Amino acid sequence: GIKGFINTGTYFEYDCSRQPVDENALISPFNLYAKTKLAFESILKTYSDDIMVNTFRLFSPYGEKDNQKLVPMIIKKALKGEVIELSDGLQKIDLIYVEDIVSAYVKAVKRILTTSNRPEYEVFNLGSGHALSIRDIVSIVEQKIGRPLQKKWGEVSKTDIPIAYADIEKASRVLNWEPKFSRRDGLIKTINYFRDVLNENS
Repeated sequence: GIKGFINTGTYFEYDCSRQPVDENALISPFNLYAKTKLAFESILKTYSDDIMVNTFRLFSPYGEKDNQKLVPMIIKKALKGEVIELSDGLQKIDLIYVEDIVSAYVKAVKRILTTSNRPEYEVFNLGSGHALSIRDIVSIVEQKIGRPLQKKWGEVSKTDIPIAYADIEKASRVLNWEPKFSRRDGLIKTINYFRDVLNENS
């Protein structure tokens, strides 16, 4: 009785040697995490003969309640006045705020529910469509907090993709979806959340 299935993938599944990255980019999983995503997708495609299946390949999600990624690490250490050890900071990522991600899932659900039973397998990129360097992120956090962060720039990261940002034309065209939050606005909301959490626990 299932009409549709929405799956979550990652941009690490793509060959990111050409920018921006669209859904037709070569598949070349960057790490084990991406390989597990692809393994599940290969199984999921079997069911797309009978139901609508959508995979969202997320770029760099961030927002409130996130806890194991770059953005919350920078913010929490900044608020505590701790030293932040980073790479050279020139790596560029495509930040996508959590509320924009949620809105895409809601639009996909509505599309599944309002479309006649049409089997499909479609992939959509979810990103802002713009690249932002780690140094830019640090600068925005410094501006919001109102003081320089204690940061130590290191060597070029060998475990990350140097630059990756999404072509989101397909999601815009098919799902009528566009990100509403600027990187600055999303980061400010995230900073405010972690500041409140820190104050509650102090």
